[in-house]
Amino acid sequence: LVDYMEILRERGELTFATQNGMVTSIGDIENPADFSSCWMLYTSDAELSNSAWGTVEYDGVEYGSAVVGAEALTVKPGCLYIWAFITFSA
Repeated sequence: LVDYMEILRERGELTFATQNGMVTSIGDIENPADFSSCWMLYTSDAELSNSAWGTVEYDGVEYGSAVVGAEALTVKPGCLYIWAFITFSA
């Protein structure tokens, strides 16, 4: 997925940053230092998602949390990949 995101960055369609294999910012939104919020990846790919790890709803459909990071995730035709900025409650 990160390779595809790199193509979008080269085209000027996306800005993002990574650190130690983790996406730390997308656009103008950056993970805070205390990780009280962060970018989380969700997907429709049943082989690479786990609803027990969390879900996000988009357009009336629920998607499970990706079980691998964006650097290890291979984009598959027909699958949807959603970045959501999630705030964790204490």
